[in-house]
Amino acid sequence: MTTNETTNKLTKQIKDYIEKVGGYAERINVKGIRGRKSTNPGHPDIDCCFRGKSFKVEIKNSEKDALNPNQQQFKRRYESAGGKVFVVWDLELFQTDFKIWVCKF
Repeated sequence: MTTNETTNKLTKQIKDYIEKVGGYAERINVKGIRGRKSTNPGHPDIDCCFRGKSFKVEIKNSEKDALNPNQQQFKRRYESAGGKVFVVWDLELFQTDFKIWVCKF
């Protein structure tokens, strides 16, 4: 399986999981169109809401796949406003982190 196929599969699994537990999840196309830059560089891959709390999910290929500077800035700004950004490379790890986060509210 290619890296892109793996990333797409994980994105679908996370989106399906969030919807299964009663949340909302929408995949965001963050790539530019035909060579144009994205209007919001660094925006995570999935927009979500669960029990009135907004959060985002950034999909990575592995634990070693770091956030780029735009993604770091988005995460910092979003979380300073009270949101949550999950950086995910493994479904089970996301599910555990999500359950811990949900218990906080």
